[in-house]
This record gives sequence, C-alpha cells and structure tokens, in this order.
Amino acid sequence: GAPTLDIIPAHEETFEQGEEKAELMRAIHKLPRQFRETILLHYYQGLGIAEIAQMLGLPEGTISSRLSRARKKLESLLKEEATGD
Repeated sequence: GAPTLDIIPAHEETFEQGEEKAELMRAIHKLPRQFRETILLHYYQGLGIAEIAQMLGLPEGTISSRLSRARKKLESLLKEEATGD
C-alpha cells in the first residue's frame, strides 16, 4: 500500500521500509521549498512546531498549517506514484 507518514523515522529497517522511505523522500523533494523544509525539520530532525517556528521566525500557526498542507500534498504525490506504474 502507499507509505504512511508514521514510518518515519523507521528504527527497524526492513527492506520494504527502506523502499518506502526512498519513495517518501522522492515525494518530499517534489514539495515546494517551504513545505519540504518544514517536513524535514519536523520528521527528520525531530523538532517541535514551536522550535521550527522560532528557527524560521514564523508564527506557530503558520508552521502547523504548513505541516498539514505538506502532509496532504505528500499523500497525493505518493498515491500518484503508486498508481503511476
């Protein structure tokens, strides 16, 4: 099935998860820069919304709406990839 966002970060690396993570990274890199930045800071660097807001000098509300918009975009990108074969 399509990879879900809770596979990040995967501690128990199985081949399949590695594949899904690669797919996820490809999708992340297709996102507009501000979404990509927010997703990477949150999921890969493990920063909280407040920390990201501080780092980027933006309101927390902006960060949380970016995260949810980015997740929606990612889901549709991943669906496209899954059906695009």
